[in-house]
Amino acid sequence: GSGGVATFAGGINNNVGGAISDNTTATNGGGVNVQGGSFSMTVSFMGNNRANGASSTGGGVAIAGAGVNLSKSTLSNNTATTFGGGIKNIGISTINIIGSSLSGNLAGNGGGGIDNTGLGAMTITNSTISGNSATGPAGSGGGLRTQHAVVNLFSATVADNSAGASGGGVTQLAGASDVFLRNTIVANNTAPVAPDCSAGAGNPATSQGHNLIENTSGCSLVGDPTGNVTGQDPQLGPLADTGCPTTCYQLLPLSPALETANPAAPGSGGNATPADDQRGAVRPQGPRADIGSVEQGGTALPTLSMSATFGAPEGAFGTANIAVTLSPASTQTVTVKAASYRLSAQAPDDYMTVPDIDLTFLPTETLKHVPVTVNNDTLVESDESFVVYIYQAVNASIKPGSGHTVLTIQNDDLPALSIAEASGPSPNFPS
Repeated sequence: GSGGVATFAGGINNNVGGAISDNTTATNGGGVNVQGGSFSMTVSFMGNNRANGASSTGGGVAIAGAGVNLSKSTLSNNTATTFGGGIKNIGISTINIIGSSLSGNLAGNGGGGIDNTGLGAMTITNSTISGNSATGPAGSGGGLRTQHAVVNLFSATVADNSAGASGGGVTQLAGASDVFLRNTIVANNTAPVAPDCSAGAGNPATSQGHNLIENTSGCSLVGDPTGNVTGQDPQLGPLADTGCPTTCYQLLPLSPALETANPAAPGSGGNATPADDQRGAVRPQGPRADIGSVEQGGTALPTLSMSATFGAPEGAFGTANIAVTLSPASTQTVTVKAASYRLSAQAPDDYMTVPDIDLTFLPTETLKHVPVTVNNDTLVESDESFVVYIYQAVNASIKPGSGHTVLTIQNDDLPALSIAEASGPSPNFPS
């Protein structure tokens, strides 16, 4: 079975800033196994999951014939024995990855970050694929490996990935597969052969213009070469979450990726860049948009976060105020909605449901509270919990993995002692 969550022709929505982490399976899908149906993650974290059987795939998520949407989320440090350290896809699937980061994932054979060998299409936009590895001696596609499928890399950054044999960044295998690159950086990846991009002459990758591919050795490329930059270091800053709700690279001041993306107005369609970048900052910040997932300059959206846990004895709980923090302070008004859902605690017996409420941060304000009422009772029971979460932020982003608080109601009722009237002869007590 799956180590974390399994869905068969069903649906999973992990869209409350949640986390799927530290799970292990001996089959496929250390974090999630999606077979048919759908799966979505928004401002969430999937990390440290392991698919560690002899032939296991999909350390983070294994997908077979499903619709998958990952938005503003992080997949990191997941591990698979064979293929797809972060993501493994087979079957006819439609996968969209937007504004997200896949980093530090590891697979023994191929697709350290992503292994996509199913039919269908995968589109990766405004996202970073970094520090992933296909470690085996025949390992290929440290960042991404694909076969029998279409992969679109649009305004993405694929950097600092590695493979044991070939295609440290991207590997396109023969078999009716195609990688389309547009306004994308593929650089600083390592492998003995074709370090950045491995694509044979019989099955070349396709340029849609304005890409930066540092090392084109072993990378056959057809399509539109307009604006492509090759043989140059993109001059990326360190991978960090500075300015990004997920990890990303900032362009250094002399980067050849600066102001060299498609000159069409961002967000105008066609081969133009998106209207904003991985941080949510508006493109362009200069006369023209930048290549890659992040636009140099501009102001990233501030982030909203909550503490992971909150607990108190039942009798002392009453009304608690759960903090929501904005960092840094904004010059704009920021709004976000808050609500609750149950775990083991039941509403209204144990607590009062938090309706959909609006929190408003005026300029310079950084702290708001969600009021939560817990009902005291005299039942002797186990500790119980429920969740308060935030969603639909305006003029801010929700920090992945920090958009909810698990509240634990700690039971403080003691079992009652009673003395039953005895029957039979009266005992003789010493005088």
